[in-house]
Amino acid sequence: MGKIQEAQRILQELGLPPAQQNEISALTLLALCNLSETTPWTNISQQPITIHNMMGFMKQHYGRIYAENTREVVRRQVIHQFEQARLVDRNPDDPTRPTNSGKICYALTEDAAEVLRQFGNNAWENVVTHFLEQHGSLWEHYQRSRQALALPLKLADGKFILRQASTINYKLPLSRNLDHVLQRMLSYFIWGMLLTSL
Repeated sequence: MGKIQEAQRILQELGLPPAQQNEISALTLLALCNLSETTPWTNISQQPITIHNMMGFMKQHYGRIYAENTREVVRRQVIHQFEQARLVDRNPDDPTRPTNSGKICYALTEDAAEVLRQFGNNAWENVVTHFLEQHGSLWEHYQRSRQALALPLKLADGKFILRQASTINYKLPLSRNLDHVLQRMLSYFIWGMLLTSL
């Protein structure tokens, strides 16, 4: 098993959602750890690193070349969730750094570093369990949040089911027919108001 697959397994076992168990998430974790294919997990680094430098690491050590606009994808769809899961801290060297600074960097938390150094050892399962007891599983948190937003519906036979609230896309234009119906209703309403006032 290569380092990318090991990193994906780690993300799964640490309770990250499936969307954060993909290759770019694994490569991001490896960049945060400063681990090449031959570096053992016991030698991970907690050196702060920018997303730009993570992309350079992916290219240099794993031959993965991503477009510059991928940095935003990494920030929003990987790093943000790593922060929520308590794997990384933002700007550990200067927590007061502004959000729009070009020097924003990330580093593994102390708890995450301790867990990751045990990967492949006999203590792995115990340290993962302890980490999850301390910080929880992000995937389980997302599932609980989703259930909290579910609406209870009572069926005709008296049973209740939970139904996810659907989203409405307000960006879609009204259809011609609906627009026409609304205009007619408004005109009837106005004429009705005029007739009753006579």
